[in-house]
Amino acid sequence: MLDILSRYFHFTQSQHLIKESPKRLSHEEIALLYFHQDQVQSVESWDTEIKDHLNLIHPDLSFSKVRSKLSRFQVLDTKEIYQIFKCINQYGKLAKAFSLKGHTHFSKQEIDSTFKFVRKNIPQLFDDKTEDIIYYKHPILSPIHFKIKECSKQIREKLIKITSDWSKRELLQTQSHDIVDDRYLLPVRSDRYTSQLGKIVYRSNTGNTLFVEPNALREVANIKIELEAQLEREAHKLIKAISDMYADQFKVLDKMFSFFEDLDLASGRLAASTALGFCKPDIDKYAKKFYIKELFHPLISNPVKNDFNLLKKDSGLLISGPNTGGKTVLLKSLSLCLLLPHLGFHIPAQSAIIPYCESLHFLSHDNQDLQEGLSSFSSEAIVYLNLFKNIKKGDSVFIDEIFNSTSSLEASELALAIIKELKERGVFVFISSHHENLKQWVFQESLLESAHMGFKDSNSTPTYILHQGSPGKSYAKEVFKNLERHVLGSKLISQHIVTSRSSFDDIETKIAELEEIENEKRLGQETIKETQDRLLKEKESIKGLLEIEKQKLQEAFDKKWQQLKKKTLDEAEKSKKGSSRSINKLATKLSELNPQKENQNLGIIKDQGPVENPEVGMTVFIKALSKEGQIIAVSGNGKKVQLNCKGLKVWQPVSQIRKVNQSSNKRSQQVRVSVSKSEDTNRSMSLDARGMRRDEFLQQAELHILDVINGDLPFVDIIHGHGDGILKSSLYKLLQRFRDDVHFDFVEGNQGTTRVELIH
Repeated sequence: MLDILSRYFHFTQSQHLIKESPKRLSHEEIALLYFHQDQVQSVESWDTEIKDHLNLIHPDLSFSKVRSKLSRFQVLDTKEIYQIFKCINQYGKLAKAFSLKGHTHFSKQEIDSTFKFVRKNIPQLFDDKTEDIIYYKHPILSPIHFKIKECSKQIREKLIKITSDWSKRELLQTQSHDIVDDRYLLPVRSDRYTSQLGKIVYRSNTGNTLFVEPNALREVANIKIELEAQLEREAHKLIKAISDMYADQFKVLDKMFSFFEDLDLASGRLAASTALGFCKPDIDKYAKKFYIKELFHPLISNPVKNDFNLLKKDSGLLISGPNTGGKTVLLKSLSLCLLLPHLGFHIPAQSAIIPYCESLHFLSHDNQDLQEGLSSFSSEAIVYLNLFKNIKKGDSVFIDEIFNSTSSLEASELALAIIKELKERGVFVFISSHHENLKQWVFQESLLESAHMGFKDSNSTPTYILHQGSPGKSYAKEVFKNLERHVLGSKLISQHIVTSRSSFDDIETKIAELEEIENEKRLGQETIKETQDRLLKEKESIKGLLEIEKQKLQEAFDKKWQQLKKKTLDEAEKSKKGSSRSINKLATKLSELNPQKENQNLGIIKDQGPVENPEVGMTVFIKALSKEGQIIAVSGNGKKVQLNCKGLKVWQPVSQIRKVNQSSNKRSQQVRVSVSKSEDTNRSMSLDARGMRRDEFLQQAELHILDVINGDLPFVDIIHGHGDGILKSSLYKLLQRFRDDVHFDFVEGNQGTTRVELIH
């Protein structure tokens, strides 16, 4: 399990830390580790953000080793120097994104100021890809490096010339040369050597070849060797200066390293929990609740998930059931839930409330010790007795197959005594057992919560489902018969099995029958849930398509509405000047388009037929505007009339007006709220509030807004002036009352005027 968990960390030392034995953490320490993970998870795309920066730092960088060297002012190696430089560069970006609780974070200015010398020298001293020292960039090393290259060039030129000359004189064995300790040597035949050629550095084994350094090369080679030594000295000075500078800032670097360590641990734990499907538990410090939903073991592929709920009056669990039915796996899963928080990890479940457990004891398997001459039972008994030397209140004890190496009755009596003592110590107890007497006594005395793993009689296989509230059968014979069929293919042994029954068998049989019903119910619920999920997805899909179609229709409507509204505004301006002839046609189109105005007045004004003899002063209904109006003029031939509708004067054919019977309104059963207006009030589409008192302004503004809502005005422009004066603020408070009916915003290019129009 620890091997799997350690894969999610970047730094090697983090992986080693996780693989170490878990340390006891206090409730507060666990809470801090979980809080770090919450802080990391709160950052959008946290995993990508961390990987992008941490991947630039080598995973084998040992913070502990570097700390040790810096504290003793030792010279760091070049790899460590460059990796620390990368940490400094990445710290600012990561610390800004992930502010972990308990860490001191330094600003970019502080980092730049503190490590100014490093930021200046290291980019000139190291190759970013190989992380090796380079000499051609740094101002101190570059001139020396250039001289060395010039010496190398001179040596090559002279070497070519000498090789050619000596070859013509038949002095050389071969035309190749060797380099030994930075000395350039030519292979001279021993019978042709003279001291004028140069110094013999060494001879071949046969003595036929002498390796000679030409006199002409010796002086240049000496200069090159001296320059290389000088270059190495200067580079070492820089490395030491940087190491000393790091050591001087040890406290700052130590806090940086701690931040990187905790960030790697937090992100690694979070990544592991996400990948393995873990959840963050609510840890009950006072051990009052123990509830886990969909518990599973992370090392089992496609595991059966179980709900576990330990009632407040209980202090443990006695679990029984078939062999290979999952009892041990359940105990290990529960112990992991108590153990993993001490490693800072979440637990394998969907949700959980678990007690804080300081110490956990898991006892399992055969403890026989042949060297000490102890039987399996004696070894097991000694382990249990030693357990009582260490346990204390609040600890958790897990025992798998308690006293399975002795007679069932005596084992049950001993196990019962251990359970009672553990309960008196205030310890959580989780035990698995096949002992019938123990299961019966614990169940009858309610010492622990009784539970069992499920078994399906129809095919003699375990279901791995936890059933709480009752003990269960071991089904050993059924499991054996099933294995016999697979291994032997016959009933060779099972034919000799003698069946005996006890009163407890009848209880277990009833439990098994109830369990079968419960399994069928569970499968049915899962099928219903799958069907509901599928129907919900189909509903969401259809809803999405409808939303798309609705949006398309709305966009088309809005586009046409805006076009007609613009034309209406233009025609309204012309109407004031008496030059409009198309206002009736536009008004009709707007009435047809606007869903909130459609048939607004038809429900309260009865159509009393055509007007036969129009007269001035007569009130009529104007079909084109869906409004009442008053005849103010009649044409000479009597076929057209001029109408006054709320201040708007239009000519209409007599065929487009209808009689109005006002008495019909009184008989109407509808309840209406209307805004009354005096006959001489004709509100325009513009209200200039400048110079008005606040109360007068609010009264006029409200009347204009109501006219917009009632459809008497297509919009109104309220001129309140620039700035944040009392009229402007009072207006916006008033508009909040009508925000469900009207839209309001500044007129384009003019923040001194607010336009109010109906929401459509």
